[in-house]
Amino acid sequence: IPELEKVLEELRKLLAFYKKEVQEEVNFVGLALSSRKNLCIHPEVSGERDGKVVDARCHALTAPHIRERHSDDSSVPVCSFYEQFDAHGRDTMLPNGVYNLDDLKNYCTEKGFCPYFFARWAIQQANIVVYSYHYLLDPKIAEIVSKEMPRNAVVVFDEAHNIDNICIDSMSVKITRKLIDRCQTSVQTLESELDRLRDENSSKLEGEYQSLVEGLRQAQERRETEQILANPVL
Repeated sequence: IPELEKVLEELRKLLAFYKKEVQEEVNFVGLALSSRKNLCIHPEVSGERDGKVVDARCHALTAPHIRERHSDDSSVPVCSFYEQFDAHGRDTMLPNGVYNLDDLKNYCTEKGFCPYFFARWAIQQANIVVYSYHYLLDPKIAEIVSKEMPRNAVVVFDEAHNIDNICIDSMSVKITRKLIDRCQTSVQTLESELDRLRDENSSKLEGEYQSLVEGLRQAQERRETEQILANPVL
């Protein structure tokens, strides 16, 4: 975070100097993008210290299936800041200026927007975006965050000797005993659920089969009865 703030502060000074020299407003937007943990303003979620916990709680309030449930049941909690952003944030143009993380949080608080999702959208308006290597080099994150970046964008890597480590970290998978145990538990839960559905569907199919057979039997009896009535044997 200090590195992001330092770059943006230098950019702010540069624009102030340019404005002073040319005596005109600069049509320019610079902003920082960071994780949910550093941008969240939700009164409960923002109090969490662990970034993974913040991500999980944010997802639990903003996921499409959660919002769909909320539309049917208002007691299902959602994030009001995300809802406000989704309703009006994409129609809002970020005013000219340089925005560090606190500036974004203050601006979005006034608007009632989620700073994290607003910043992700606003990078399309920005002339300069300052963010972590991961947002560009990690394929999973880049596909979400940086896919709208113009092909002719100029990319500057600070401390570029760290790129190798970032790429290795982004493409690596860490497997721990705890993760294996959780996977095993998940597989067992899935197996139990499949067995339950199989038994449930088997009983249902058996009932439908018996109903079909009974329906065919009754139809055959009706046909035989009609034939007898049509050709009575006296």
